[in-house]
Amino acid sequence: MSALADVRPAAHPASRSRWADAAALGMVLAGAGHVVAALEHLDHGLVFAAFFLTVGVAQLGLGPALRKGPRPATVGVVLAGTIGLLLLYVVSRTVVLDLGPHSDRPEDPDALGTAVVIVELVTVTALPTLLPAPWRRAAVDTILAVGAAVWLAWFTGLIG
Repeated sequence: MSALADVRPAAHPASRSRWADAAALGMVLAGAGHVVAALEHLDHGLVFAAFFLTVGVAQLGLGPALRKGPRPATVGVVLAGTIGLLLLYVVSRTVVLDLGPHSDRPEDPDALGTAVVIVELVTVTALPTLLPAPWRRAAVDTILAVGAAVWLAWFTGLIG
């Protein structure tokens, strides 16, 4: 292989900055939404409020860090955590979970939850752009595999 074969065009700094800004803003908005959800869930039990507060504070702290050139491992952890939260949302809205105040039915969607899901989807879209090419390919492949698994679970009746 020649040395020229290893030269790859770098992402345009301005576009990369926009994606980092989108990921950071998505995390901060999702974090703020989770803090509000913590307050709304105080009457459901301290465990639920603590969960939302912990997630919200973590997202509020990680959001600004995404703008400063985070390590690939950090982006990977944030991406996995955000996907996990999105999966938890889907399951809680489609499956009867034997815990909490909605143990007799799936939880109803609401405006706050929908808004948080939208900004988390923006975040999941933006995060892979902060990764080096091999990691980015693996991240996008994983996101697509998770999405396909959710659709398969829905089509087979496991959820929904």
